[in-house]
Amino acid sequence: MATPGWNADFGVYRSSAHYGNRASGSAAAGLQARNLGRSAGCRPGTVQCVVPGGNWYCADLNTDPFNCGACCRPCDEGDVCCRGRCVPRHRCDIPMPPLPPSITGGCPGGQERCRTPTGCKYCTNTQFDRRNCGGCNQACTRLDEVCCRGACVVATTEENCGSDCSRCSEGQRCCLAPTFDSAFNCVELGTREHCLSCNDTCSLTETCCPAGCANLDIDQDNCGVCGRRCRSREHCEFGRCECNAGTSRCGPGECCVPDERCCRDEEGVGRNCCAVGLTCCSDGTCRDLGSQLHCGACFDECAANERCCQNVCTPVNTVARCGDCGQSCEPAEECCRKGSRNLTVGNRSISVQNWECTRLGTNSDCNACSDACPAPKICQDRSCVCPTNRDPCGATCCAVGQRCCNGLCVDTRTDPQHCGACNNACAPPKVCDATGCHCPVNRPPCGTTCCPVGQQCRNGICCATGLTNCGGQCVDLQTNASHCGLCGRAVTNFTFTFSNGSVQTVDLACVNGSPQCPSNFWVPCPPQSGMACCPARSPVCTGVTALNANGEPGLLCCPADAPTGYADANGFGRCR
Repeated sequence: MATPGWNADFGVYRSSAHYGNRASGSAAAGLQARNLGRSAGCRPGTVQCVVPGGNWYCADLNTDPFNCGACCRPCDEGDVCCRGRCVPRHRCDIPMPPLPPSITGGCPGGQERCRTPTGCKYCTNTQFDRRNCGGCNQACTRLDEVCCRGACVVATTEENCGSDCSRCSEGQRCCLAPTFDSAFNCVELGTREHCLSCNDTCSLTETCCPAGCANLDIDQDNCGVCGRRCRSREHCEFGRCECNAGTSRCGPGECCVPDERCCRDEEGVGRNCCAVGLTCCSDGTCRDLGSQLHCGACFDECAANERCCQNVCTPVNTVARCGDCGQSCEPAEECCRKGSRNLTVGNRSISVQNWECTRLGTNSDCNACSDACPAPKICQDRSCVCPTNRDPCGATCCAVGQRCCNGLCVDTRTDPQHCGACNNACAPPKVCDATGCHCPVNRPPCGTTCCPVGQQCRNGICCATGLTNCGGQCVDLQTNASHCGLCGRAVTNFTFTFSNGSVQTVDLACVNGSPQCPSNFWVPCPPQSGMACCPARSPVCTGVTALNANGEPGLLCCPADAPTGYADANGFGRCR
């Protein structure tokens, strides 16, 4: 009988290699599936099984899910035949044989129709069927693989653990169960079965502790409960820390040897075992009464400038006792404080004053303790002075090459206010260099100052290029009417009186260093001094000096048709 869920359909699936016919005709239809009990014609390890219709095939009763352990004994859906037993697929540790090609159709949603070597058609979920992973007959062949969402994956990791591809939660591990039907499952660590790692199993007398399996009855580090450690003089007995032989109990966790005494607090509770030479104080603690915190008596603490000397707090800031008990200074030394230092008393670290024997005359202790010379000063003859190559200046010393001027360190080689010497200021725009106050290289010196960039010194004043100093004024001799060609040579204007009595003033210009008439006048002859111009209507310069209509002497200009000039009997100019 087919198992529900498999939808078994024993049809005929013929194969010349593994299938045959044991009956024929109408009689064959009535044959029931049975074990023929022999292996003739089958490969070793298989036997002949008959299905309806008289067909037979060679089946491996160890692995055939439709003939598991015997012919026609099918397994439930999802199980496999492992060593002749039907088990969940994740519990089988032998490879599964391949299945014949798939035959799909007529299956519930999400399933596919496949066929077995017996010709049995069945529906299965190829997303999780190890024999049909992702499709019919696509079997997962490795023993550590399962079918997870249509793909064969290793089922031994925390991401895909066991046959159902479980994702292990935090603190879990994917472990292989140590059984015959081995399977991987997500397990919690910290249990007796999986203490620190997979299958790290504690015995029946042990408990899983954070450090591993432990017998709480006798474990020295886990006595009674995990993590309870017995002390050096104790041993674990029936889950309790007991004193070792030869010792006696003194309060919780303390076991005293015969030469020790039990130190009890004010309430009578034993706290510590005091060795010979230690004193039991009221808090139940054993202490040395020669220490800084307990000097001569419990809790008598010495001051910061004291030390406990022979159980007495004694100052250690004198030359007779400096820094420590029994330590004195040499005759030429002083006892000076050098900050603080730490003393270790029991399990405590305390800060005390640090005193040392010190010879004066050093930079840190020049004339007295802590009389330090501020750099760059040095101590000479117990006085803070500047080095010989550095000028003293107030409370400090000038750098090498500097001088102290008015309480400030300056470099007289470059300082314009103290050039070469203190208070020797350079008048701007002069600058200071190693030789004194000088004009910058691009500004020529001129008297007591420096010419601007692009100017030159002309007889004591600065003039632009092309200009000349004429009487303290920079002029252009090529164009200046007062200094035309030469300093002081002015271009003089003159007045011309026409014959009709009208007067015209002629303005001369300086061009290229020479006087020049206006464009509507021209020069008839070179003047001896100054210049004369004739009008265009009388362009001929006669060179004759005569009186004009105003009775003023001047050169006589005549027209071209009467170019000869003369002076009449009255001295007036005439042309003919």
